[in-house]
Amino acid sequence: MRILLVEDEPDLGLAIKQVLIAEKYVVDWVTDGAQAWNCLDSQWTDYSVAIVDWLLPKLTGLELCQRLRLHQKALPVLMLTALGQPENRVAGLDAGADDYCRVAEVVIQLR
Repeated sequence: MRILLVEDEPDLGLAIKQVLIAEKYVVDWVTDGAQAWNCLDSQWTDYSVAIVDWLLPKLTGLELCQRLRLHQKALPVLMLTALGQPENRVAGLDAGADDYCRVAEVVIQLR
């Protein structure tokens, strides 16, 4: 399974990538929404899932999800965020994310 990880915080991105690799996933890690869109626009079928941070430079996680759905890309998206309010979850799901996970829960969710 190949995963696109979109996370701009170096320590968190590295930690998530290491957990996923230990679980035998292939991981491509990019650090902003524009890089993610470049990967997904032409190669979205190469990925089984995208793990996307909400707060990203250049193109937010919400904007990336909206763009994926606008272009009818059927890739599952797990929205990753430190924002835990119910309205944030609703906004993420409304933007096209398939699931929503707080940073504190991400390692548990991924295993």
